[in-house]
Amino acid sequence: MRKTDSRVALLAAALGLGLATDVRAELIDRGTYDGVKLIYDTTQRITWIGDANWSQSSGADNDGVMTWEEASRWASSLRIAGFSDWRLPLTFDASCRGLNCTNSEMGSLFSNDGISADNPGPFHNIQARQYWSRRGNPEAGVAWALNFGSGEQSDADLNSGFVPWAVRDGDVGGEVSIEPTPGPYAVAE
Repeated sequence: MRKTDSRVALLAAALGLGLATDVRAELIDRGTYDGVKLIYDTTQRITWIGDANWSQSSGADNDGVMTWEEASRWASSLRIAGFSDWRLPLTFDASCRGLNCTNSEMGSLFSNDGISADNPGPFHNIQARQYWSRRGNPEAGVAWALNFGSGEQSDADLNSGFVPWAVRDGDVGGEVSIEPTPGPYAVAE
């Protein structure tokens, strides 16, 4: 067997076993509920608010910028489409700082799906600035954030002013069950 033929056979075997997969999500527009556009992420199995600066657009905050504690309270207070389990996006571990960090829901959206302030995809109002993650360390005074202009993930002072973007587990749409299916990550907070 020629070298090229063996590589093709190896790739075909990997695809057959599910070892080589596309990590990009299908981002499905689920329509508008209570005046809020919702987008379902098929890979992460979460629903995003379609307006990435809903805290400002909704009038909840004048400029949409909040401390981590304010952002956490804002997200958990949302009641949209009959759901009250909205939260800030997760960062699954603290091992990646900088670019190409896919260990967070926002990092995956930016690095895997190419969603950014310059390329909003089905979303709107994405700011080229940092967005808060749910993962924080109040004792150390820091929480994780991702910049949707540069894609850089870092930890920041809890009192910094960043944008919150709310998500919820599962799908709000009728085509897919709203029961959340556990993802491949465990979250330790």
